[in-house]
Amino acid sequence: MVKIKNILFLLIISSSLSFTQTNINHGLLYEESNLLYEKSTGKLFTGISKQIVDKSDYGPFRKMYYLNSISEGLITQIDIHYYKNDQFQRRVYFDSKQKMREYSDENETVKEYHLNGKVKFETKHKNGTRVNSFHYLDDGSLYGQYNYKKGFPHGYWTIFYPDGSIEYEEQYKEGERHGTQKSFYENGKTKSISNYIDGKQEGWSKNFNDDGTVWMEKQYKNDELHGISRYYLNNDIRSEKIYKDGELIDSKEY
Repeated sequence: MVKIKNILFLLIISSSLSFTQTNINHGLLYEESNLLYEKSTGKLFTGISKQIVDKSDYGPFRKMYYLNSISEGLITQIDIHYYKNDQFQRRVYFDSKQKMREYSDENETVKEYHLNGKVKFETKHKNGTRVNSFHYLDDGSLYGQYNYKKGFPHGYWTIFYPDGSIEYEEQYKEGERHGTQKSFYENGKTKSISNYIDGKQEGWSKNFNDDGTVWMEKQYKNDELHGISRYYLNNDIRSEKIYKDGELIDSKEY
């Protein structure tokens, strides 16, 4: 039998079942050489089997049922529903070798849903590779937007406040942090700022109070503290430390 215990981590698009043949309890089938047969006839099964998967010990919505679409003994797709409220969750597709895949077409939008039916994740693919992904809260508001190149984080990754203003944004280059990383208060003022080059922190990193004043600033080189690190209170320097290649060289308190 195809192992399906890991399918809950995939983000799959919703659509209606196309099979109209026999519906059967999955327990009435048996597996042999990766093919599913009817126990009563010994024939390869074509149709839909229903399978209950109970993991309710992990939470009230962890009991689910799978609708397995099967053609000539091969699973082609599985629709996953929450057992508690019959809410559709996601769909998983399989190829002819019974390997799971995320989508049915090379240029497709893949979706996952909240329990209330609203979209939770929406991921767009092109030529089999992720291009971008959108993360929504259960009220429909946008929480996060993520860009990819060749399947790796690339470009801006942004997190939003409920009112749509930016809470956090960072830049990637082919999977590595590269560029400016910023966070913001709800009033729009900068909360923190730092810089990365090819995944390593470089230069000044600063943290601000919500009135715009600095309360901490540090210097980095090759992802290690290197240079001055200062802490402020009411715009006055309270402590200052000097680092070289990650090692503390000198320290002062004021």
